[in-house]
Amino acid sequence: MFLDIQMDLLILKAYYGPFTLTTKKSLHIIFISSPGGFTAIVLSRLDYGSSVLFGLPQQLVDKLQSVQNAAARLIHAARRRDPISPLLLDLHWLWVANRIAFRLAVLTYRCLHSSAHEYLWKQLQRVS
Repeated sequence: MFLDIQMDLLILKAYYGPFTLTTKKSLHIIFISSPGGFTAIVLSRLDYGSSVLFGLPQQLVDKLQSVQNAAARLIHAARRRDPISPLLLDLHWLWVANRIAFRLAVLTYRCLHSSAHEYLWKQLQRVS
């Protein structure tokens, strides 16, 4: 139950985060001048703590995927019924489940090569 509440808050912040940072008029100017800046706001919300999200139930991953799909549709000015796969491929975005696994793999790589924070790589126990 607590995880559901946390996920709902994360999704709420990802959907409405850009609107709380700026007014709608200035958001429109930011989006037109730099759509990458707009997506950085949304995707940073999805990526924050994504290694903790590994192993989520599919229902919660689907909620996060809907946020990413909405951002892709907004950038491409696509309708809700348009297929999402070509939009994500055009933006070079991974699906949310793959994104979570990728972020965890990068964190593991950084820990193995001691380029992560010291408190992380000191906890790592190598097994041969």
